[in-house]
Amino acid sequence: MLKIGEEIAADYLKWICGCNFVEPNLKIPNVQGEIDVVGINLEQKLIFICEAAVHLETGLQYVKGKRPDNVPRLTKKFEKGIEYAKTHFPDYEIRPMFWSPIVKDQSSESKYNQMRDVREIQQFVSERFGLELEAVVNEDFAHRIEQLRDAGVLARLHRAKGPTCQAATVVALPAGRRAAHDCRHTRCAGGGSPATMAGGAVVSGDVGWRKADSMFPAEVRCTCQ
Repeated sequence: MLKIGEEIAADYLKWICGCNFVEPNLKIPNVQGEIDVVGINLEQKLIFICEAAVHLETGLQYVKGKRPDNVPRLTKKFEKGIEYAKTHFPDYEIRPMFWSPIVKDQSSESKYNQMRDVREIQQFVSERFGLELEAVVNEDFAHRIEQLRDAGVLARLHRAKGPTCQAATVVALPAGRRAAHDCRHTRCAGGGSPATMAGGAVVSGDVGWRKADSMFPAEVRCTCQ
């Protein structure tokens, strides 16, 4: 089943980047592993190699053997994905992208820092391939969802997918950051009154609200209404 981060990235490549072909979960030939999302723009001869990680509770946090595994895991994934693009699309410009709604920037004295991990992955891609890894994280992630909504994409997805409302939603976090998760409610709650969220922030607007599942830190606003 397609995960929400992959779905958002795929929709963005199709509707905003103008990709003619978008393939989620592409199995890499002769290599163990897959690319979360690949997009191809034939007119501009661009190939997008995307990895997505949506960890709402902890922020970006892959773990192996009870230790953080962000950098080793994602550098391996991008290495395999970019090598695939170089081999099979030698005449195309490669644009790697990393999508994650919450990447925490802990203090400089902290042993583990998620944003520092992202910078290390970007540095690896730059030194290994001479490419710029675009980090679509935090506020920029929310901005891309806004672009999809402004383009009417989320409304189209809502109509296409029916009452289960599987389109992306926006989670307004106490610190003012927004992230995305899969909207699993069977219908959007009615009403348009302001909603008070965790941390005391108040968000108003002519939208419906419902209480998020316990794993989410705030209220959920369904953008596909």
